Amino acid sequence: MAIAKSHQFTNIFKDELRSVIYSSEHLENRNDLDDIWIRVSEALCKQKFHTINKKVFNTIKKYYLPFDQEYFYKRFDMDATYEFIDEYPDYIKAEIELDTDIVVDDPDGFKYYFSSIIPLPPNDNGRTQYNLEEIKINDEVLEDVKEKGFLKTTRTEKALSIDFKYHIPTSNDEIKITRKDTTIYNLDSNPFSSHSASWLYKMFNVRITYPKNLHIDWVDFGVLGKWTHNLKSTNSHNVLKANYNGLIFKNQGFMILFRKL
Repeated sequence: MAIAKSHQFTNIFKDELRSVIYSSEHLENRNDLDDIWIRVSEALCKQKFHTINKKVFNTIKKYYLPFDQEYFYKRFDMDATYEFIDEYPDYIKAEIELDTDIVVDDPDGFKYYFSSIIPLPPNDNGRTQYNLEEIKINDEVLEDVKEKGFLKTTRTEKALSIDFKYHIPTSNDEIKITRKDTTIYNLDSNPFSSHSASWLYKMFNVRITYPKNLHIDWVDFGVLGKWTHNLKSTNSHNVLKANYNGLIFKNQGFMILFRKL
């Protein structure tokens, strides 16, 4: 009976030991989580494709898991309106409003940034323009973004470059950022527009309003799942609503292709 009881208690001890080893409290204090993760992943894969396992795991860790960034977008809403310019029929005006909620896990805050490059036609003559109408952080307007060096625009003969960088110091767990942009550009030189995530998006909602004489083709851009789409029409415009409820990783998003009718 003693031997039987000893065996029984040994099994109980093993079960309890496993529960401790794999508990969050224990794992958070270990400094070899990378090795543990690789061994667990290899066990899940049952040693399949063992020659590339480590490359797969390292790629996932580097590009998909939030090790290097201390934030993610809990919600990302984009409302874009496109209209042709009467005096310049080859040019289009894009008014874009962004409304985002960002979850932050760093007491020092994080760097908020965006950038784009707009190709110019040979005879642009300064018609292509970009204007940051307004940017709010937690409902406070960020003033003098050009004067303080947060926003930089560079024009060459071939392109207009936009670059915005601002470090947001915060003690809040969530930050709300709203932004309004207006861009005028040549449609022939820019027959498409794309948006790729700068970091993790949990939910992405898009609304695009455009005139009837402009055709739009939607292209999923690197996402693992599928966007949902809904198209409605008014007398003068079409309204396309698109939604993605899954995770969108860095450099994933969507592209729209323009064609004037």
